[in-house]
Amino acid sequence: MKVAVLLGTQNKKPSTRSQEGDIIAVRPANWEFGTKEKKLFLIVIVDLGNDVKEISVARQLEIADYGVNYLTLPSDTEVWPEMRAKHRYSVESSAIDSEQASLGNTPVNWSRVRDIADAYQPLTTSETEMEYTHVLKDKVQDKLVDLTDIQNIKNAIGASTVVIGP
Repeated sequence: MKVAVLLGTQNKKPSTRSQEGDIIAVRPANWEFGTKEKKLFLIVIVDLGNDVKEISVARQLEIADYGVNYLTLPSDTEVWPEMRAKHRYSVESSAIDSEQASLGNTPVNWSRVRDIADAYQPLTTSETEMEYTHVLKDKVQDKLVDLTDIQNIKNAIGASTVVIGP
């Protein structure tokens, strides 16, 4: 499944809503974001592979970092852990640069991406789409997301709580 991923573009103090590269939203690849979103965020097309067939699974990449490796939100009856950061998953600019270079594409103009008056969106075509294993980072586990992580997320849908990792 190919998805459009909305990324934070500003480095702000840690208490703010997002940091550069944080995954803010995940939508179907053909989603038409608004003008304001195009100015404030970077949109990238990511191929999640054949294991993800439903947007509800892909949208789990929007989850916050609770520091205990929750893959889904705790149920209403559970005690929620303290949130460490607003976003668990990210796509770092260095990973984007590396992936685009390997695809033979023009480098991203990061000054334009960070300019909130500019709706510059260089990564929304099929020529610039990226494989998730090359760019999606799990900040809790401090590693790139792999097939096992995607399968764990899929298995977590519908479960009250799924904890992975140490």
